[in-house]
Amino acid sequence: MKARKKIPTYAIAIDTETTGTYLYHGCQPFMVTACDTEGNLFCWEYEVDILTREVLYSKSPEVTKNIYATLSKYPIWVFHNATFDLRALEIIFQDSFQELSKDKVIEDTLIQSHIMDSADSHGLKYLAALHLNVPWDDQDALKQAVTEARRIAKRLLLGIADEYVDSLPNQTGEYTYCDYWLPKALAKKEQYPSDHLWHTVCQQYAERDVERTIVLYNKFTKYLRNTKVEKTVQVNNNGNTEELRLYKNLLEIYNDHRRIIKPVLNIQANGIRFYYNKAIKAIQSLTEELIPFQEVISDVAGEDFNYRSTKQLRELLYDYYKFPVLFKTGKGDPSTDAGTLETLASNYRQSGIEIVDSILEIRKRETTMRYINNYLSFATAYVTKYTDGSTHTLHYLHPSLNATGTSTTRFSSSNPNGQNISKGEDVVDDSGKKKKVFNLRELFGPPPGYVWYTIDYKSLQLIIFAYESGDDGLITTFLSGGDPHHYVACGLFNTNTPTELQRRIAKNVNYGLIFGAGESKIDATAGRKGTFKLYNDQFPGVNRYMQSVIKEARRKGYVTTAWGYPLVVSLDFAYKGVNYIIQGDEGEIVKRAMIYCNEYLTESHPECQLIMQIHDELIFQCPSWYDFPLAEIKQLMMKPASDIGWSTPVDASIVKVHWGSKESV
Repeated sequence: MKARKKIPTYAIAIDTETTGTYLYHGCQPFMVTACDTEGNLFCWEYEVDILTREVLYSKSPEVTKNIYATLSKYPIWVFHNATFDLRALEIIFQDSFQELSKDKVIEDTLIQSHIMDSADSHGLKYLAALHLNVPWDDQDALKQAVTEARRIAKRLLLGIADEYVDSLPNQTGEYTYCDYWLPKALAKKEQYPSDHLWHTVCQQYAERDVERTIVLYNKFTKYLRNTKVEKTVQVNNNGNTEELRLYKNLLEIYNDHRRIIKPVLNIQANGIRFYYNKAIKAIQSLTEELIPFQEVISDVAGEDFNYRSTKQLRELLYDYYKFPVLFKTGKGDPSTDAGTLETLASNYRQSGIEIVDSILEIRKRETTMRYINNYLSFATAYVTKYTDGSTHTLHYLHPSLNATGTSTTRFSSSNPNGQNISKGEDVVDDSGKKKKVFNLRELFGPPPGYVWYTIDYKSLQLIIFAYESGDDGLITTFLSGGDPHHYVACGLFNTNTPTELQRRIAKNVNYGLIFGAGESKIDATAGRKGTFKLYNDQFPGVNRYMQSVIKEARRKGYVTTAWGYPLVVSLDFAYKGVNYIIQGDEGEIVKRAMIYCNEYLTESHPECQLIMQIHDELIFQCPSWYDFPLAEIKQLMMKPASDIGWSTPVDASIVKVHWGSKESV
């Protein structure tokens, strides 16, 4: 019998150092370090142009070949934040990256850490100090070296010290943490002695990080393999409700969740088309719209009045105009936040109300402008040349999706935040027609020759709440296509035909319960004392469920999603357990749907891509001539819930021009 070739079973931890954190805006990796389970340490480095921050890959092709040859030997790649470092490696290897990474098992200690303690920090150096007692003095040494190197570079009149670099859109305006390469580059340029710390300070820092990662990976994997979490479920036994305790292995949960890495990578790489010139015009228009409201404020309060000053606004509203103090801040001061001003504007038409109205209008526009300016700073231009010689420029955003960015399983987003692209609000114009304003989605849409399909879950959090609580009435309402708020309003107000106001109260109560509101908050939200008690009387199963979750959170210190993912809940805030479960289930459903859809499209319809996730909505892009597999995608999005016996219906729309104008399909 022919002997089988021995395949390495050990893993290698990989880390990259880059010229900036935004790898879709010109930032590049200049150093790759690695450490395998046998303790073998590797470091590869490229030269960086000291004036332009460009990494000079072409000067060191042998470095790229060496990295490729080494990494190809290892079947398991370990990262701390895999989506970032995989993108960095893709920049280095370009077209050959797919072949290099093919069939590799991708592990991520960041995801492992979140499963172990969802409420704690997941920074690499923090985790190494916590679990391995490894100090992070190497970070302090590098930071000090970079700060001093920038000071010297500025004295030597090197442009790197002062020049704004468009590829580094950092909101703080500081670039210290983007210049890890600078001490060595400066030491080489100024011919510092070979034993000077600056020649190796970045390498030592980077090598320590991969050493941390591989040791944490071994320790975390062992912990996950040997640990189970407990989930308590309510079961009906001959008319009696009993608790059943189930257990699930943490390694199984981790292996499910690391599958999200590939869909996230694809989404970030695809990006979303952004109408850059339209955004510029929107800023100009909003700026002009501010003027009349600013003039009202100046006329009423004087030109010296600063409406952005909380202190001045508080004095004007509560000391001068004597508005009632409806809400207070955590420090006990009268509130001036948007919710308070909206309540004042709706309920009081006294002298000074024009100030409140104007400030609200200004805040809406300034918030919208802030978002748009953020999009503009992160927009990447791509130039396409056509066969006739003409060129066309399209702008894209590539938001980062952070799978461990919240205390539940939901995504956070950054660079820029793709989760806060507002649908706008409905207003009535002078002719009595409804229109959308502040609709940021009008700035996004498919590129020429393509369409988008947007598919979102209908009332997903409420559906989850219905199934988790076991309320048969709510579940039946959803399954029959009914309105859950109407159903609850009927119970609260003892009527079969609730008014729109009663339905709105029921809606507020429903979402208030999901977000952990107590009796006083629910009564205040409903505007009717006794609403909380009435709800519990009408829907006793829901109340029993909520109390059991609070009890479980206090007993264990965590709650679990329907799939067993543990979410840490502080004992002092056990009432938040229900909300953690709802949001945790929501995140589980969306992530699993992303995995299913991405795998299906990659294998069967590569012409179509999943390009965005925003809350409970997934957006797909395909050529306008292509027959998009809509029915299959809808089924895949409903599959995570159906796998556990739930039903989560979805709505689908097509976008032909911009995201703000969708057509049902």
